[in-house]
Amino acid sequence: RRRLSHCIEVMQLGSTIAVSFGLDRDLTEAGALAHDLGHTPFGHAGEHSLNQTLNEIDTNIGGFNHYEHGLDVVSWLEDIYRSPGAEEIYGLNLTPETKECILKHTYHRENEEIGQNTLIRNSKHKDIDSRSCHLEGQAVRAADKISYLISDLEDGIRMGVIEIDDLRSCRFFDRPPIDLSIAQKET
Repeated sequence: RRRLSHCIEVMQLGSTIAVSFGLDRDLTEAGALAHDLGHTPFGHAGEHSLNQTLNEIDTNIGGFNHYEHGLDVVSWLEDIYRSPGAEEIYGLNLTPETKECILKHTYHRENEEIGQNTLIRNSKHKDIDSRSCHLEGQAVRAADKISYLISDLEDGIRMGVIEIDDLRSCRFFDRPPIDLSIAQKET
């Protein structure tokens, strides 16, 4: 998978979730497309290496994580947003809700090293609180997790580490999450 194809897949999954639950589809899609903008080359391994290197240089730098860096990209590093008759605004002028999707799509919530609470407590972005993300952001988080877990399964199968019988023996695949058999009263 490439980062772009992953983000498009997360957008498609997130969009389906948003429509299914009556959420704001545009916000979900914007958050999904932007959620991984802060990634380094070499994925999470590159992120951990850069974090370690920055912490070895000076722990006051604050290390590196793609969640906050993605917010930096859209808030300051991308070209200035220009609107006729208005002041120049740094970044892409995204809504606070879209920015929340970027920072809060972490796979941990509590006080883990890369958990949402720790990230926000240590972040320079003080305008984002540590409460749970809005439902559209949670749809992005769920879609991201579904996307990368399916990708990991496909990689495992392709590498021969996971066999089809391994999947069949997994309790997750014992029964579908929705009972698809017709109930007596439905016949």
